Amino acid sequence: MFLCAKPGDLTVRNLTFSLILTVVTATFGLGWLFSQVYSYIGESTEMPPKLLAWQELAADLAFTLDHIEDRESFLNSWQQYSQLPLSVYKKSEFPVPPTLSKSFYNGDPLFLKTDGTVSVHFYMPRSSDILSLDVHHDKPLPSNTPINLILTLGFYIGMAIAIIIWLYPLLSHLNKLRAAANQFGEGDLSARVEIKPRSYILDIEREFNAMAERIQCLVSDNKLLSRAVSHDLKTPLARLRFGLDTLAEEQSDKLRQKYVNRLNNDLDEMESLVSTLLDYARLDEANIKLQMEDIDLNDFLPQLISLHANSLIDIQLKTATAQAIVYADRRYLAMQINNLIDNSLQYSKRTVKISVSVGNQYITLSIEDDGPGIPEDQWDRILQPFQKGGQKINPNNHGMGLAITSKISQWFRCKLVLGSSVTLSGAKIELTYSKTNP
Repeated sequence: MFLCAKPGDLTVRNLTFSLILTVVTATFGLGWLFSQVYSYIGESTEMPPKLLAWQELAADLAFTLDHIEDRESFLNSWQQYSQLPLSVYKKSEFPVPPTLSKSFYNGDPLFLKTDGTVSVHFYMPRSSDILSLDVHHDKPLPSNTPINLILTLGFYIGMAIAIIIWLYPLLSHLNKLRAAANQFGEGDLSARVEIKPRSYILDIEREFNAMAERIQCLVSDNKLLSRAVSHDLKTPLARLRFGLDTLAEEQSDKLRQKYVNRLNNDLDEMESLVSTLLDYARLDEANIKLQMEDIDLNDFLPQLISLHANSLIDIQLKTATAQAIVYADRRYLAMQINNLIDNSLQYSKRTVKISVSVGNQYITLSIEDDGPGIPEDQWDRILQPFQKGGQKINPNNHGMGLAITSKISQWFRCKLVLGSSVTLSGAKIELTYSKTNP
């Protein structure tokens, strides 16, 4: 809630990247595949027999004209007795596209098509001239337009299939997310999205589950606070009403002053309860901005312990030999640790021991006391609001200290562990922080 992470941006980047990758891969893959198919079909397409005959005729004429001396007489006789126009051009008069020139000058025929007529051209290497034979052909040259159409449709169909394959898991996860949101909106606060590592919207699913968990905890805390506050307020309110009634009937000034003092105590208790409730409620405000910084517990703890200098309990501090730097907000770190110290001082008999240890990756803060301790079956319950532990009853203790500490621990992502002290035989509370290198 207090971090600046933007999982939506990461999800959009992942979706964009995967879509681009899918489109590019499908485009090049299908393009290469259909290119190979087109090449195979083009190479296997046979020339119609009639055109093949004209090609052979034109090749024989080109060879003959390239080797006879009296070419003009042959051409005149051909024009007189044949209906097929036959012409000879100089190489300079017949430009050939660069892409076809090499094969054409090596002996391959060149077909040119006009309306109803096909002309066959051959290069005559001896004379460097070009023969042109016009063939009257009723049908146009074989066209590969159907093949092009089929391959084009196949390409677009393949692209559509690739996009559908990409979209299917996305739509599936979005439907599951929508279903979970509907269940959650209908009151099923336990509804969660099944997380799969390969999901396109993995970050959104995680954030939804975290949001659902947060809302469920808030609703649970609200119910718990409502029950606890109503219970804790009934007693002082009842005493106030009884005290006011008694005060109105009492004539003795001494007794009246006694009842006034009791009323003030009840008001102080109610004020303390309301103040504690407001402090806890403020921890759930979304607009809280943590001022995170590096803090050395070795220097920070003596400042906190000095606030309890008037306590009759002996507070022993053992700092670490190395720097114990944690990344936290100074104000809320002080609130977190002070609540634990106050809790230990409240239940301790003589001694409270505070120690700091530094490991390779973590820093551990331990607070132990020689009080009655916390039964193991109450370790989870005692971290909830308005849950009081131990045998000592203090009217100003509303059971919120450990709940506030647990809430702040979630902000700092540190681990809060309850246990029993081996050396002092009381309670032991540990806070484990991720280590920050100086």
